[in-house]
Amino acid sequence: MACNRENYPLGPPKPKKSAGVTLKDTIFEMIKDEDTGKSTPITKYTWHNENQVKVEMIDYGATIVSVEAPDKKGNIDDIVLGFSNFDDYSAKSAYYIGSTIGRVANRIANAAITIRQKTFRLTSNIPPHHMNGGFNGFDKAIWSSHVDKKRVVMSHHSPDNDEGYPGDVIVNAFFELTDDNEFLIEYRASSTKPTWVNLTNHSYFNLAGHDQGAEELYNHEFTINSEFISEVNRLMIPTGHQISIDQTPFDLRIPKRLGQIMEENQEVIGFGHNYCITKGEYQHDAFVARILHPQSGRALEVYSNQPTVQFYTGNKLPIAPEYHRGDPKKLDTLIGKNDRNYYKHGGFCMSPQFYPDAINHQEKFPNFVLNPGDIYFNTIRYKFLVQK
Repeated sequence: MACNRENYPLGPPKPKKSAGVTLKDTIFEMIKDEDTGKSTPITKYTWHNENQVKVEMIDYGATIVSVEAPDKKGNIDDIVLGFSNFDDYSAKSAYYIGSTIGRVANRIANAAITIRQKTFRLTSNIPPHHMNGGFNGFDKAIWSSHVDKKRVVMSHHSPDNDEGYPGDVIVNAFFELTDDNEFLIEYRASSTKPTWVNLTNHSYFNLAGHDQGAEELYNHEFTINSEFISEVNRLMIPTGHQISIDQTPFDLRIPKRLGQIMEENQEVIGFGHNYCITKGEYQHDAFVARILHPQSGRALEVYSNQPTVQFYTGNKLPIAPEYHRGDPKKLDTLIGKNDRNYYKHGGFCMSPQFYPDAINHQEKFPNFVLNPGDIYFNTIRYKFLVQK
């Protein structure tokens, strides 16, 4: 089956072992409300396992801020883009770096959805369309959070008419690092009215190191378990059709180096494509993708119960000064952790999700509206490996 369209799987996978994992919480930063004077803590959670893998998250945006992993020589590097303080996460929110995206990931045409013959107008944050939950999506919320053994549980309430969406929605997110270097993400949501929920994580990875830029990203080899991508129009709005990638530069069923793809195909200026995952009818978590950085030996495997994955190579990150042809005074900058600059193609996202803009193509994608009494369920597994 090339395109599995199940919205909900048969059940959760077997629990992973985390006996050798430690988890602690600290204050990332105190945020002061200028109107009330009240301060609110942003909490950071840090996991370590015995294989020298460390993951850090904050409850602002349910955001992954750091992933440290060894290379084939035992050197430890941080392999996700991120920031050192709240102001940078808030000010640079247009990039959604590391964040949980919701209520609905990706674009919605004309900022409108129709459910049961009723049309709801959404906020238009990329006029005339809607993207990644609107102006104040889940990435900009401070989630309630607590530790449950070796897991972190984060919760968020999205009220009725939030960014135009119907229904009070409660989201619970569960995060955990395992002994075998898997970082597990599980999203569950319920609603008081029929609505649409489509969550994902938007971490930017660079397996050479978060600050190694496009030069090293081009050395990454990408494999994606897919035969089709979602067709989009010139404004990047999905048409509802899935098109074959056979004999095209977008066919990544066999590992391909990103730099080679771009060198051999001038029309490919980066990836921002939604791949339809090849998945068995009764399969829970499917293999989504494998990414290898041969020079360091670091590899990332992605598994999910979602039917598609958005593969993005940071095309909208700022242009590096050496490639900027306009007024130098208008050169945009994005300064990340350790005061390192992030530029175009400095990282990639592999974000499992449901079909983008499916709400406007319900004849092709049935049975995905979240009704009262139902549970939205999404699992993502990032597995960190070293190839000697």
